Amino acid sequence: MFTTDKGEEIFIIDGHVHCWDGSPENQRNLTEQNSVMAKLYPERFIVNGAFDPREGDLGLDALDALSAKYGLKGVKLYTAEWHGDSKGCKLSDPWASRYLERCEKLGIKNIHVHKGPTIRLLNKDAFDVHDVDDAATNFPNLNFIVEHVGLPRLDDFCWIAKQDKNIYGGLAVAAAFVALRPGYFGQLMAELLYWLGPS
Repeated sequence: MFTTDKGEEIFIIDGHVHCWDGSPENQRNLTEQNSVMAKLYPERFIVNGAFDPREGDLGLDALDALSAKYGLKGVKLYTAEWHGDSKGCKLSDPWASRYLERCEKLGIKNIHVHKGPTIRLLNKDAFDVHDVDDAATNFPNLNFIVEHVGLPRLDDFCWIAKQDKNIYGGLAVAAAFVALRPGYFGQLMAELLYWLGPS
């Protein structure tokens, strides 16, 4: 609960937001752009960065610089993004492990992994959630937030999150079904509550 200066209590649901309007110019969100909200409302927003393990040592240097400048608490990863000849990556890849090790060292605890629907043609296999299991086991001090609860791979997500206590589900997009398909949304929530409980 958050109590306003007028004594009003507001129930808070943690989540992530970013400046995005779907235009080609805005498909790669910049940490600098997102940090504006955190500066305006420091009691409500923290700044996350991003990394792509396929960027190698240069990407590690960039992550160090982002963390030093913005005090990152988390990162957002898009494992299905194309990068050169690569049509996706996995958190179980050796380079991904190096980045996760660096996150631990820098105090970046929350790893938001985009594993769900997309607006562009991307490799469906790269959205598979099984690599999160491997990473969560190897890095128990990090929190892995699977955005969109891995839809349409909800069963796989639930089985994995049940055994690894540092895996959480982000409900973005899933919540859209409240109005679009309320029965389906009810089924999603019932599965999540059954397997993972209310927290």
